[in-house]
Amino acid sequence: TPTQPLISSATTASNERTASLTFGTKIDFNQPSGTYDLLLKFKAIPNVTTYYMQDIAADPTLAASVCTEEPTTVVDKRDEQSYTIRRIGGDCWMIENLKFVGTELTPADSNVAANTTLNYDDFDVRVSFDDPIIHGANITTSMSPIDSSVAGTTRTVWYNYSAATAGTITGNSNTGAQVYDICPAGWRLPNTVETNNILSSVSEFNPVAGGFYSAASTISRTDAGFWWMSDAGRYEYTRYFLGYVNGALSTGDTGNRSTGVYVRCIMRDTSTTLADISTMQEMTSDIVRNTPDDAPEKTLRDTRDNQDYTVRKIAGAVWMTRNLAIGCNGSGTTYGSGRTARSLTSTDSNVSDTWSTSSAYSLDKTDGTSGCTTSSTSGCDSVSTTRMKCDATYGAWYNYAAATANTITASTGINESIYDVCPTGWKLPSRSEITTLLPYSDQFRVLLGGEYIHGVIQNATRYGQWWTSTPDTDTSSQRYFLYYNYTPSFSTMTGTRAYGFYVRCIAK
Repeated sequence: TPTQPLISSATTASNERTASLTFGTKIDFNQPSGTYDLLLKFKAIPNVTTYYMQDIAADPTLAASVCTEEPTTVVDKRDEQSYTIRRIGGDCWMIENLKFVGTELTPADSNVAANTTLNYDDFDVRVSFDDPIIHGANITTSMSPIDSSVAGTTRTVWYNYSAATAGTITGNSNTGAQVYDICPAGWRLPNTVETNNILSSVSEFNPVAGGFYSAASTISRTDAGFWWMSDAGRYEYTRYFLGYVNGALSTGDTGNRSTGVYVRCIMRDTSTTLADISTMQEMTSDIVRNTPDDAPEKTLRDTRDNQDYTVRKIAGAVWMTRNLAIGCNGSGTTYGSGRTARSLTSTDSNVSDTWSTSSAYSLDKTDGTSGCTTSSTSGCDSVSTTRMKCDATYGAWYNYAAATANTITASTGINESIYDVCPTGWKLPSRSEITTLLPYSDQFRVLLGGEYIHGVIQNATRYGQWWTSTPDTDTSSQRYFLYYNYTPSFSTMTGTRAYGFYVRCIAK
């Protein structure tokens, strides 16, 4: 049995080489001709390393060597499906669509908190996010049929948002950012900051046009592609998505959760914690997850005005523990009592378009601007005019139009606010998120200072109130806020958007 030494140890196509194999055999000349067959057997053993997505995400050193600007093939341990990954915009991206259709998810192999069983329904049967089977007590998610006509023999899968988030975001009123999903362990859905970093990298992202799945059919099949993101959308029933239309990438915030679109995962940063950053704008969802619950309070600087804020992890989320004061003339640990113009952009703030705090009038009725005068308070009570009041002790009071960076100004409406005056990576908390704080008043560092109503401060030293992103259930101008009184006790209440309350942001 002749053997041949190793021909090549190549692991990439660029290093493959061809070699000739020479062998000899002994023939018995005493054997009559034609009475035997000569049979030679060869076996090629490839020397190829398999990189599993779950393993490289758990090892930062391996991740740095495997996920580079050159495409690399990796494998999902859950079903042995192969994917191409590469580094784009500083992050490690899948550049092929997820095609996982398994039902059993564990924290060891998937981005879930506990063992999860998914029960898939065919989109042809159920397409609505509010079908009781989809978000009932028995978690059930929807997904389209496997489709093989878009990418040849490679299957293509559309997921509705319930399926994309592994059954964790299933109703039409959950507006929090996604935390868990159907991605492999160590990977997750991308957020708006990360997708904005790759909008000009079309060829690197390798988009495919396959349309989206809705009402038992595909739409825009040959000229568009769409991928789910982690952020809540403009309306209570929508989420953000990355779109590929007319050869360009862009983001949108009106993706209906019942629609089936693609999923591409981004590798999580598993090493950076709150202790490793110094500015508010560096905050990410990975840092929230990586930071221990008992981590000490940290001071971060807001790069927009060099104001310092204390933050800490409370009940699984990272919160500001000092009132926001953007638009005031403070710096460092000093709030400042005067207003000053600050330009908010999508690179440093939770806004989609540039907005300046100079657009906000004072809540003080002595301001004399836009009807808010010593003789009239009517201009102070407008829900459509942005107003704020700075204070050296309390930070700033904002009416709701100012708190949401001039995005929620109509007199009625129940849309959730998704843009606001918080730094990028942060947002106004939802009502459900702020209720988790109720047992933690000491950690939250409550600050009593009253509210600003009708052009004057009221209930000074008795109450503290902080805006949320959540509207009341009717079409009035009411919005929920966190309420703390001197008793002391925490609760949530609704108040008119014309009032001036504090703002504290929660990390996305």
